[in-house]
Amino acid sequence: MVKRLWIVTVLITLVVLSACSGGGNKTANESSNNASRGISDQTINIGLLVDLTGPYQAAGTQMEVGVKTYFDYINKNGGINGRQLKLSTEDNGANPATTATAINKLVFNDEIFALAGVQGSAAFAGAYDFIDENKVPTFSLGFSSVNHIPHRPMIFSSAVPYSLQGSRVINYIAKELDISKPQIGVLYQDDDFGIDFLNGAKEEAKALGVEIIAEEAFPRGAEDISSQVTNLQRKGVEQVFVAGIYTTAGQFMKEANKIGYDPLVIGTGPSRGDPFFDIAGNTGEGYLLVDYFAPLDDPALDEINGIVSEFAPGETLNNNMMFGLVNAITLVEILKAVGDDITTEKFITQAERMSNIDMKGLMSNLSFSPERHYGLTETRVFESNIPDKSWTQVSDPKAPETTDINQIGK
Repeated sequence: MVKRLWIVTVLITLVVLSACSGGGNKTANESSNNASRGISDQTINIGLLVDLTGPYQAAGTQMEVGVKTYFDYINKNGGINGRQLKLSTEDNGANPATTATAINKLVFNDEIFALAGVQGSAAFAGAYDFIDENKVPTFSLGFSSVNHIPHRPMIFSSAVPYSLQGSRVINYIAKELDISKPQIGVLYQDDDFGIDFLNGAKEEAKALGVEIIAEEAFPRGAEDISSQVTNLQRKGVEQVFVAGIYTTAGQFMKEANKIGYDPLVIGTGPSRGDPFFDIAGNTGEGYLLVDYFAPLDDPALDEINGIVSEFAPGETLNNNMMFGLVNAITLVEILKAVGDDITTEKFITQAERMSNIDMKGLMSNLSFSPERHYGLTETRVFESNIPDKSWTQVSDPKAPETTDINQIGK
């Protein structure tokens, strides 16, 4: 009896010790080596959350092509210090609820080390706490200031925040066009997206000592902005900053033409899309925008075009594909720099040390720091070409006076 009791006691002890040492099911924070979740001797697991079936599927599909294309290229050429990149993509429909389910699957089932992108500002915002709690290094596919304020240690952006794009618009009008007394008005989408642009424009105007004389808001998805266009004309606005996507930019050009209103009109990267030409038609002539990507016909993109041709046959380089490519390049360069012993902590530390990352002509090179997890402040200015539905660069990459998003709105 004593011997039987001793055996039972030993068995119970072994079970308890096994549980304490990591046996059984684990959460992301309870894995045998959480810092190296998704890392094996052969592979590095990377996740991607994009809209493949929802309202932004055209962009999401091409973002995935960009990430996959560059990963395939890297894998064929030896991988990351001998490890192959394994991409797991989930469709989030740019929806917060779908994103919550999808990111759980990527982290707990697919055991990803990092996210190469999350599409949709609202969807991304809903995942902030999860990303932080489960220590998932993440590269944004949106560029709102809320991605970085307050400082989010796991989140990086390979692009120019919306607010700094807004700052560059004002800088271009006041400094590069040398308009001594500009009469600037802002037409902005009445949500975090549009207000980010507006706040950046206001900060730069303050820094340069110029005035924004009118602000006109419109709801997201608005099909009629005629009253806002009329108000801008009535208030004497001579330079209009359209803080919206290609839909609004095209609508503005048509409506302004209809009422004989001919201001200088300038927008931002989200309006650089083929639908602008379809909506604006011939009235889109002369539309300007700021964006950080290079012109698609830039000879500096020859290497990238060769990669796309080999690893994504049938595809042609476009702006949405560029989003995926730049995130993939940034992620790859950081992983290479970390070395063989890849952990979350080492990845973040290395990312914050990265300087002048070669973006292969897609845009200006990137640099991060512990205080600044967005890698770029420079944008170019483009002008529309109606006959061939293209964009011509009219100003080289340049940063505005305002480059710290933390001071905007203060």
